[in-house]
Amino acid sequence: MRDEFTKFARSGSLPEPLAGIPIWEKFLENSLQAKSGCRVRETKLGQSPQAREQAFLKRLSGTARITLQKSAISTQAHRLQRQTLDLIQLRRRLIPDTSPAWQSIEVFLAAAQLHQALDILLSDVETLLELHNRVDNLFNATDELLSALSSGKSVGFVRVQTLVQSVINAAADSTIDQKLWLTLCSSIADYELNTTPSVRRLPLANALQASYLCAKLVRTETLKVKTEPLIAAALLKDTAFWHPQLSDHIIRKGHHSEWSAALTGNIKRYGPGLSRMIRQHHECLDGTGIPFGVRASDLHAEDRILGLITRWTELFQHQLKTRTSMMNTDQWTEDLQVCDDALKQEAKQNRWDIEWLKCLQIVLEIQPKPTEEIADPLVSGRNLNGWKVPQPKFMKHRFPILGNKSTSNVNAKLSSD
Repeated sequence: MRDEFTKFARSGSLPEPLAGIPIWEKFLENSLQAKSGCRVRETKLGQSPQAREQAFLKRLSGTARITLQKSAISTQAHRLQRQTLDLIQLRRRLIPDTSPAWQSIEVFLAAAQLHQALDILLSDVETLLELHNRVDNLFNATDELLSALSSGKSVGFVRVQTLVQSVINAAADSTIDQKLWLTLCSSIADYELNTTPSVRRLPLANALQASYLCAKLVRTETLKVKTEPLIAAALLKDTAFWHPQLSDHIIRKGHHSEWSAALTGNIKRYGPGLSRMIRQHHECLDGTGIPFGVRASDLHAEDRILGLITRWTELFQHQLKTRTSMMNTDQWTEDLQVCDDALKQEAKQNRWDIEWLKCLQIVLEIQPKPTEEIADPLVSGRNLNGWKVPQPKFMKHRFPILGNKSTSNVNAKLSSD
């Protein structure tokens, strides 16, 4: 329904839900002036326009109370809610319920289109709330898991696997808007984690962004990589930031990737590859990465993917800091381009794998996914050692019109008889 609405809106026949109030006012005024000759003698509506709008206002008040407490989405939600209220007030001012203009069919159609816009706006607010709750639950679960690992507590494998599966499910959920997920993670870390030490906020957002993109990339592309260990490494790669004596350990010896690998070493079910990926998630192909300067020949496919996505999330978080509002996705295309340009420049310096960068660009929809051409069965058949598609010859004998050769055979047989 929303796609159809947007299609007609972009064609110029009706405004988009978030179009300015002057545009909607012009649209309603045009419907009042339109004369098609069609009249509505008696309305049989179960609800008056004002009664329908009362239902919208009830939904609006319900979401307003909830979003007020959620700083990460309050700005974006308020924008949608304000637009909803302004459209209702506009309709009541231009076309009151007692107006004789309701006898015109054009007015009914315009009001129906406005009510459809109201439903879309409120649905967007409700979707934003649902996504916030989902991401917030993952934030809490990840924070508790990393706290337990850094303190040396025994953590069951099922607990880690459950969190990994939650990220996989989110990446497979087509109802989740990718740009909302990525921006919301940074927004929650920046605005709502007031009781969390600042050193943990960005790593926590990075964990959910990187693991989500890893799951999307592995799901989109046919890759021979171990999915669950890769996503687990993306979630746990910064565990050291949860250690109470983090600064002392790093100043004395080591890097946070080394300490993270050591703190997660008890998770044996994913094999030694988990510790390797965590230890090498800041390594580059040219050997300039940290902490070991590992060369390309020693980096597995999972190491390359995780290193690339970790770098992209760092660039993206830095880009979000330049926004006036993180949840304003109007600058999404520009943000993607800035991050992509930086990665392409670094890839030319042989820091990142070009093929994995192309896969990431497809996931982020910077580049279209290549489509495979449908092969002609006759042509493809000839390429297989002279094999040809079988022809139904028995049909030609039964129905001579299907082939000249079969027709001549049948005629010859009849003449001989």
